[in-house]
Amino acid sequence: MPLTQVAKKILARTPGLNRLVHAVYRRRRVARRRGEVSRALEQDLFGMHSFDGSSYSVAHEPTIRCNLSCKMCYQANVRDDVNTMPLMNFGKELRTPEIKAMYDSMKLRFIGLVGSEIFVRKDIFQLFEHLQDHGIPYTILTNGTLIDEKNIDILRKFAPSTRRIIYSIDGPREIHNTIRGTENAFDQVCHAIALTKPYFTVSVNTVILAENLEHLEAVVTIVKDLGLPTLNLTFEEVYSAKEIARTREILIREHGWKEGEFEISTHERDGFPYSLEHLKKRMREVRRFAESQGVFLNFTPYTWEENLDEYYNGTAHKKLRLVCPKLLEPTARIDHLGNVLFCGVLRKGWGNLLEKPFEEIWNGEEFRDFRRTLLDGNMLPICRRCCKVDSLPGKAPKGA
Repeated sequence: MPLTQVAKKILARTPGLNRLVHAVYRRRRVARRRGEVSRALEQDLFGMHSFDGSSYSVAHEPTIRCNLSCKMCYQANVRDDVNTMPLMNFGKELRTPEIKAMYDSMKLRFIGLVGSEIFVRKDIFQLFEHLQDHGIPYTILTNGTLIDEKNIDILRKFAPSTRRIIYSIDGPREIHNTIRGTENAFDQVCHAIALTKPYFTVSVNTVILAENLEHLEAVVTIVKDLGLPTLNLTFEEVYSAKEIARTREILIREHGWKEGEFEISTHERDGFPYSLEHLKKRMREVRRFAESQGVFLNFTPYTWEENLDEYYNGTAHKKLRLVCPKLLEPTARIDHLGNVLFCGVLRKGWGNLLEKPFEEIWNGEEFRDFRRTLLDGNMLPICRRCCKVDSLPGKAPKGA
């Protein structure tokens, strides 16, 4: 087991010390990140100036395919919209040699391999091998249902270059399977965690949903029983029809985006099926329970844990100075065809890496103007419950 997980397990045996160390670590981590963002903001370094081509990190979607149909997955909307997004060509994806060539064309410092579900690609181990041979570390985001005894011996060969394998557990067996849309998902992901834990740093994410809000303590217990020291609770991304329409209006009117050339991939819903006070109560309860069990509990993004009222009411842009950490340095999301996207929600291709170098795409005037809009406008309406957003000291800009 990796040393970081061993250290956390030792701390977990002493809940009081565990709580203290976790609190200090978290405060320092948050302060460090916000210090970096504040300095970048003061110096106008949010990707507005030309990028000199030094190394960078990206997230890559090797495929848009998935073997599950999860309730909270916004990418299901992308797959459903294949007919309205012809430029994305969701019926195809890059071949193995094309992906390798794309990797070789970039100056990668790190890469996050994200889904849909990356293990549906038969060549995924070839991609791991290519990255490892070129000294590029990466993380793996997976639902865990396709990792088993048949491939664990192959997968473990790539432990030196795999920084982390990130799984999702949504609740006890019945809840998890209902959310994932299949009757075997829970047992499969738990089995995958048991298989990979001896060789990899492993973590578990849980999206806070109405379906699992009353079962979060059960997830803590499951994580503890699996021998893992940490659980990450992620706030759900959901927006009203008005917020989505307003975002689309801004992008079309102010940036000249055209229908059919982009997709806003998120969940549409007006409000939450539970009260704000109940959400606060449940967050307090699950944190206390996790502390009693010696499990590190992280809420992501941490700005929503601190500002639950604004998250719940959708008023963060009126009270907080919001910023996207992805603006801190050149980074992007690469889709299954090699198109450079800003993120997985705003699916517009700014250029294709089989045709142009990353630096040229990042430095393009249109892309820079878009990033400036995010910064000056206190983010777009569909950024205001994002799982990546952060907030800085001070009030929201006037007119946001």
